Amino acid sequence: MAKIRRHEAVTAALELLNEVGLDALTTRRLAQKLGVESATLDQSLDVPIPSDPVVWDTWFAENARSFRRALLSYRDGARLHAGLPPNLEDAAHLALQAAYLRSIGFSEQQAFMALFTMSQFAVGCALEQQAREGAPPPALAEQDAASNAMPSPVQEKALETIRRALTDGDAAFEFGLNLILAGLRNGLRSTE
Repeated sequence: MAKIRRHEAVTAALELLNEVGLDALTTRRLAQKLGVESATLDQSLDVPIPSDPVVWDTWFAENARSFRRALLSYRDGARLHAGLPPNLEDAAHLALQAAYLRSIGFSEQQAFMALFTMSQFAVGCALEQQAREGAPPPALAEQDAASNAMPSPVQEKALETIRRALTDGDAAFEFGLNLILAGLRNGLRSTE
């Protein structure tokens, strides 16, 4: 039996994920797709780490965007990734990214926490966006609709703002990313 390369298994698994979704993804189905028996089954877009310390925030933001795009590029991609601990390859790459952030002036703990915060934020945004895909537009809560209560002008304006935010995942992600970056910049200034 031919040996299956990791990238082939990952590609097949991601294709299957798009076809059937996370709840129906099984190793048996993956084995069938690969043409092997189940017992034989034992990409995030990478943004290169720059050498210029001046562009750290641009790199950090593009790294976050790239990770979110990778999660969104597959059906249930964020659900599949959520909660997975880093493997050795991931840890080595995170160490390189943290080393770059340390060269800017962040402590080791700050560098890793910045990367983890960005990762968790990207996963959370992607989870929310993928959960809403195909769902009807956000409406009043059921108990409000059942009571026939009419929203006040202030409530109506708030509801409209919430509807827009919930349907524009890119804008919501960028807003949160900018808040994270502002906090990191402020933290970096306070250590100088």
